[in-house]
Amino acid sequence: MTDQPALAWFCVKAKPRQEAVAVRNLRALGPVELVFPRIRRTRRGHEKNREVVEPLFPGYLFLRYDAAELIGSVRSTRGVLHLVAKNGQPVEVDVKVINELLALGLTPSSRP
Repeated sequence: MTDQPALAWFCVKAKPRQEAVAVRNLRALGPVELVFPRIRRTRRGHEKNREVVEPLFPGYLFLRYDAAELIGSVRSTRGVLHLVAKNGQPVEVDVKVINELLALGLTPSSRP
């Protein structure tokens, strides 16, 4: 059992270029909230420019869940490399950071 508070925000490191896989499978776990910030930008091509949507933080997403119940499930979810941790304990992300990301309007939040 961890000493993390219930329903805290954590940073998840996805496997390379598998953020969408991680998001889909984490949503299937049940009562979680996800924030996967993406940004729309114009990519210059040889003949024309095209608009693309890319992760704001490639390889990272933010997840709010009950650490006591789902920590093993989150770590073993397909597409997830690991939880961002310090000394073996997942690091909680301050809710102010999440609120700032949501205020930018770059990402929808997935609610259970």
